[in-house]
Amino acid sequence: MIQLLPSYIVLRDHVTVKGDDSPSNLEPDALSDKQLKMIEKESKKILKKESDNLKNWGLVAASQNYRYKQRDAGKTLVKALEENGGWAFGWYMLGAILYGADKLAASIEVLDNAMSLYPEIPYLKEIHSWVTAKAAGRK
Repeated sequence: MIQLLPSYIVLRDHVTVKGDDSPSNLEPDALSDKQLKMIEKESKKILKKESDNLKNWGLVAASQNYRYKQRDAGKTLVKALEENGGWAFGWYMLGAILYGADKLAASIEVLDNAMSLYPEIPYLKEIHSWVTAKAAGRK
């Protein structure tokens, strides 16, 4: 699912859950709800001290998205982007979540913004083309 792809990338690149039941090299799909909640909790703790820590904003949103809390993940990303508007990967994640919620117009708007900031990033071009084509096919 395209809406989980950026969340998968974030979790794959950084799975450092603490505790006995948390091997450090788990695939994101193998994480339990308990582990995802732990990632979210630890990341939120860091964000209280470092609100510009993009990695942890991504981890919070990804853990929410993986637990099928897309609305929460979207709110998290909006808040992160209000503080860090130049975060291309955050725009990408939000666009993918909106796409997954079948909000194509909103997804295109968010991805247009990301493309205006970083037109050279391949993954932004790819998802932007995909969502735009999907929306055009519905007209």
